[in-house]
Amino acid sequence: MPRLKEYHKEDVLHAAMNVFWEKGFHGTSVNDLVKATGLNKHSMYKEFGNKEGLFKACIDNYVGEAMKDNMSILLRKPLGFENIKAFFYNCIDILTNKQCKSCFLVNSVAEKEVLNEEINSCVKMHLVAQEKVFYDCLQASQQRNEIAADKDLETHARLLMCFLEGMSITGKIHHDRESLHKMVERVFSLVTSS
Repeated sequence: MPRLKEYHKEDVLHAAMNVFWEKGFHGTSVNDLVKATGLNKHSMYKEFGNKEGLFKACIDNYVGEAMKDNMSILLRKPLGFENIKAFFYNCIDILTNKQCKSCFLVNSVAEKEVLNEEINSCVKMHLVAQEKVFYDCLQASQQRNEIAADKDLETHARLLMCFLEGMSITGKIHHDRESLHKMVERVFSLVTSS
């Protein structure tokens, strides 16, 4: 009879992600993960393959759970610039929370050189998908003549993505809501100005 798992995968991923958030992928040892998750090495390797497999599972879990509510704001129907505004205002709420650890994906990009190709591809896929939603919202607004027809939507979607990533890092240092609001409003004006 096979042995039943004595752990909940979601709990393991949450504990592991907190260690990766605190120490980064490179700075996290397998022993750190064993201690944080309560798994023994055998169970961890059997479930996730290796440290990289566990890290990738944490990324997928973060995108599927932690980002779900925020992404649902962007995907509300009808798509448009109002979604982008609501998304960024929600990001400000998240970033000004003292418990905020910034974006797990952005932290992963910062460690690109020490991550394997599969993990880097996974991170890139999630970030490109988010940029695509920005593009879709901008395009919907442009079709309703809310954004000038000559705007380069691809560049503006990338600008929003770049700003989001920078805002995530800034939010780790400063929890100043007023400053973040001013920056967001400035970026909005760049995108919507004629």
